[in-house]
Amino acid sequence: MPQEFADGPENTSSTMVIRAKGVMDGARTLSGAAECLESHAAWLSNLEAKGYQLAGPVEDDYGYAALAEPEI
Repeated sequence: MPQEFADGPENTSSTMVIRAKGVMDGARTLSGAAECLESHAAWLSNLEAKGYQLAGPVEDDYGYAALAEPEI
């Protein structure tokens, strides 16, 4: 776990834990499962567009994301 996540709450205004577990829960067809995955992928892309980056590789379904520091 990255240090910025070790001492505080899992989700703040600048950090969050990202998981994929349960993304397809409730899907009854392959196309329904695909829609769930596409929606999750769009959400991840939106986070990146807002400046979030992974703090390291996703391991065992846990990804730690933080807002990237603005370049000065």
